[in-house]
Amino acid sequence: MLIRLASSVALMLGLVPHAKAGWIHDVRAPSGALPATSSLRYDTASDVGMPNLDDALLALTDAGSAELDILVLHERLLEADFQQELFLRLRASAPSQLDDAIGSSGNHDDPALLALQRPFLQAVSDSRVITGYRQDLARHRLRVADVQLEKLTLDASGDTPRLRCFLWLTLLPM
Repeated sequence: MLIRLASSVALMLGLVPHAKAGWIHDVRAPSGALPATSSLRYDTASDVGMPNLDDALLALTDAGSAELDILVLHERLLEADFQQELFLRLRASAPSQLDDAIGSSGNHDDPALLALQRPFLQAVSDSRVITGYRQDLARHRLRVADVQLEKLTLDASGDTPRLRCFLWLTLLPM
């Protein structure tokens, strides 16, 4: 009963559990000045894609798919465990920038959010989540070239502040 209640509360708060999430392979054909890309996108929908990154990478290798360029993590960022770790890291590494951002409008072009971008990217890069992804990628002779974001926002209106942005890792072969 208590577990069901906790799950319901987490879903109402928008803190998405990742028990049934999966990795989906997306390929974008070249268009205009944009090159073709091959990405794995983390999706929190039930029973989609491969359940973990290593399995998704194995499936791509087995299928002889094109090189992998990007890991898309917008939805992974919204999960409670990742949010908690990022806030802990930001509290330790950039407490004044985090406090300023929490007290700001939370809009992506607010100066307080712009000042938080660099510490946020470092917190993401150093996180257990990305460290685990780096290990999976290395087994497949890939490495993280860069952690990138667009439109970092912070919703501090509820009891638990939440960071949101478009988040992805660019990859290169080893």
